[in-house]
Amino acid sequence: MSLGNAGIENFGFGNAGIENFGFGNAGSINTGGFNSGNLNTGVGSAVTPAGVTSSGFGNTGTGSSGFNNAGLFDSGFGNSGGPFNTGINNSGGPFNTGINNSGGPFNTGINNSGGPFNTGVANSGMSSSGGFNKGTTQSGFFGPA
Repeated sequence: MSLGNAGIENFGFGNAGIENFGFGNAGSINTGGFNSGNLNTGVGSAVTPAGVTSSGFGNTGTGSSGFNNAGLFDSGFGNSGGPFNTGINNSGGPFNTGINNSGGPFNTGINNSGGPFNTGVANSGMSSSGGFNKGTTQSGFFGPA
């Protein structure tokens, strides 16, 4: 059943593009709702990738999956910067994984900044593991700058 479609070969409601399936899509070959790019699956995606699709909700990065990712090939929730950030609210990168990591590349854990190669919790130096280390190549906890 189709209603209010303005494009070509659309199925659903309020589609304005070509070959869309769902609700309120404005691009081409979208599945879901309120997508404005091309080749998107999900809700609220706005990208037009070259042969790569995004899936999820509110992604603006190419090849992203999850929710509100803005980088390239990011997955999870609210990742940006990338490419290949995975987890929740990671930025910078590439290849940051975990929760709230920035800088990088290759930071993993929770709230690490600086880098590269920090793992653990709240390390701000480089190549440190453990927690709350401020210097380079430290392990353990509360290392000085």
